[in-house]
Amino acid sequence: EYGIGWLPLGGYVKISGKTILGILPFSQTLEKNKTPALKVDIQPTELKTSANTLSLGDIALSASPDAEGLWKGEWSVSSLAMGDKSALPPLHGGGPLTVNGPAFNMTGKLQSEDKTHNGAFALSLNADDMTNAKLVVTSASFPFKEGLITTKDVTIPLSGNAPIRVTLNIQQVSADALMQ
Repeated sequence: EYGIGWLPLGGYVKISGKTILGILPFSQTLEKNKTPALKVDIQPTELKTSANTLSLGDIALSASPDAEGLWKGEWSVSSLAMGDKSALPPLHGGGPLTVNGPAFNMTGKLQSEDKTHNGAFALSLNADDMTNAKLVVTSASFPFKEGLITTKDVTIPLSGNAPIRVTLNIQQVSADALMQ
């Protein structure tokens, strides 16, 4: 279940379901210059899942339409962190986005402050037909037991219950440390 509430200069998006709950408060401006521009700023918030809490820092989105009506822009997040018990440090990053009617596409890169954890992804969804909505982790790497784990091209369907296949490349991790 998704809900959107509008206030004079902002609003919120409420996400509620069996495994997730969160409210994303935002403010927006629409500039009606020669080329219109939409800017959205989402205040820091948390999304709670059945297993964890995702803390989001400031999120900024900006987009303008091109001659064909395709909205193109950029997004950024100052901090993205998984709960208190996660070994994953807070990440920050950004990238391009496009909106063409109900179709939304976003790519980006995320990285920890010390650059030890990083990843890249592509998100695509269509509000009219969510059956093909997916998140693709195009690359990810993080330290593990004095070594490094990397992966790439992991497709995560955002609807249905299809299996997710992940190939991990493990480098310079001792077998003893791995078994512990």
